[in-house]
Amino acid sequence: MNLPPKNACVAAFVEKLWEILEESEDPVCLEWAEDGQSFIIKDKETLCSSILPKYFKHSNLSSFVRQLNMYNFRKIRLSKHQN
Repeated sequence: MNLPPKNACVAAFVEKLWEILEESEDPVCLEWAEDGQSFIIKDKETLCSSILPKYFKHSNLSSFVRQLNMYNFRKIRLSKHQN
């Protein structure tokens, strides 16, 4: 995926999400899907204990998901052969 132009107005949440996905030292926890159009949360516990507190004022997965929903992100189910 491409970053928006530097002068574009990007919501802080979306910017932080991009940073987490692009610069995460722990891709085992959260990573881009093969299609590059979605991402996969692979380890909820590590995401909540290590990643979220670095970027947000909380470590609550349901708050993170609520924010994702506010920006029209939607949960998709992967077939078993993709896991």
